[in-house]
Amino acid sequence: LMWERERKEVQKRHSELDAFLDLQVDGDIFKLFGRIDRIDELSDNSLAILDFKTGTVPSVKVVKSGLNAQLALEVTMQQKGSFDQLGDFSNRQVSKLGWVKIDGLKPKIPFTSAVAPKDEDLKSPDELGVMAEKQLISLIRQYRILEQGYLSRPRPDFKFSYVGDYDHLARVREWELFEGEDDA
Repeated sequence: LMWERERKEVQKRHSELDAFLDLQVDGDIFKLFGRIDRIDELSDNSLAILDFKTGTVPSVKVVKSGLNAQLALEVTMQQKGSFDQLGDFSNRQVSKLGWVKIDGLKPKIPFTSAVAPKDEDLKSPDELGVMAEKQLISLIRQYRILEQGYLSRPRPDFKFSYVGDYDHLARVREWELFEGEDDA
C-alpha cells in the first residue's frame, strides 16, 4: 500500500480487464484471451501493465525466452487495440511492465520489471510485445504441423520448481534421475 501511495505518476487505474485479440496466422484466426490484473495510465501519457503475484516472480531471461509470455502478450494486446474500450490506448507506449509481489514479508519496493534495463535485444516493454507476437505466431505455425509433438518440457535448459501438468506422462522425474550417458 505504501508503494501504491507513492506512485504519484498514476493518473488512472484499470483493474481485472478481460481482453481478446484476433491474430491472423496464414489466413486463419487465432483468438488470444487474457485477463490483465492492472493497467495504469501515467502522467507522461504512457501506460504501466502490472501483474500481481503471491508466488515466485519469473526472471527476465524466462520472459524473454517466451516460457512466461503473459505480460509480453498483454503488451501485444495493447499494441493491437485490445484495450481500446477503455479509451485510446492503441498509440500509447508501455513504459512499465512487471510484477507486484504481494507477500507482506519485507518492507521493500514490490515492483520487479519484466525488461532488463541493460538488455541489448530488448530495451523496452513495447519491443518485448513485438517479440512475443512473433514467438506466438511461430508457435501456432509449429503446432499446425500434425507431426509436431506436444512437449512436456520444451526448454530443458531452464529448471523449473513446479511440476508440469503432463510431466507424469513424459516420465520427467524418471529421466531427471539420470546424470549422463553412463547412468543410462
